[in-house]
Amino acid sequence: MARRARKDLYHNGLLFPEFWLEKLVNLSGLRARGEQNARNFQFREFAFAFENLPPAFDGFRILHLSDMHFRDEDPAFVQELCAFLAPIEADFCAFTGDYRYAFTGPCEHVFDGMQRLLHTLTPRCGSAAVLGNHDLAAFVRPFRDMGLPVLMNEHYALDLRGDRVWVAGVDDPHRYRCDDLPRATRGIPEGGFTILLAHTPELARIAPDYGVDLYLCGHTHGGQVCLPGGKPILLNARAARKYCAGLWQNGRTRGYTTAGLGTTDVPVRFHCPPEAALIRLCRAPARKTRD
Repeated sequence: MARRARKDLYHNGLLFPEFWLEKLVNLSGLRARGEQNARNFQFREFAFAFENLPPAFDGFRILHLSDMHFRDEDPAFVQELCAFLAPIEADFCAFTGDYRYAFTGPCEHVFDGMQRLLHTLTPRCGSAAVLGNHDLAAFVRPFRDMGLPVLMNEHYALDLRGDRVWVAGVDDPHRYRCDDLPRATRGIPEGGFTILLAHTPELARIAPDYGVDLYLCGHTHGGQVCLPGGKPILLNARAARKYCAGLWQNGRTRGYTTAGLGTTDVPVRFHCPPEAALIRLCRAPARKTRD
């Protein structure tokens, strides 16, 4: 399905909640602190165990990066981000969308930022990406020219010593609503281990119906501006809150909704630091069944 333009009621005018959030941050005198917090990159590492994980992928490490929101007026962000990510070793890198800050305007700085990021990262089994609600279909060709596959409701197999897992990706389910999970997973063998890349958690409810084992997404920024203790104020997703931040599970599907690395609307963070997540896949012993 081709991406179609959508008219966002809240992205123009006083009804947009982030309009008032920015006013509040400015009036509070905490903007400088919030901008500093937005550069306090954190490294998260988790292990997920699956009974159907092929043996060759036991210990496989996926670096999950999302929501960089590159800004043309902030080139230092790319330099700091690359310095943070350079020491991380991974087997595969998954990008889950929102590469630019604004919804309109030039994109050259986005391509430059991604090129520098890809030169920094050295995953031994490559990378894959999907687009977010801030991104254009015009990003697909430049990203692919950089050697970064962009999955538009499609999948491909990762082969390791004769074993295979499938990486599927859907187009943005949030703003453009061009996602097609049935198409993205069609042709994957029944029982085949499937990793889904999506920009948002908005397909979490139906993911088990399409054989998704691991669901990686972002979009919500974990709230970006949270109450003390990390409780999000706004999440901006049509999904149950349990799917909108951190680790979650729905049936056979294990998921992680990352807080992401950048910011949007208001370039600050409170009680919700930016993060890169390293997901380690483990092979769980099969459960015994009664005779």
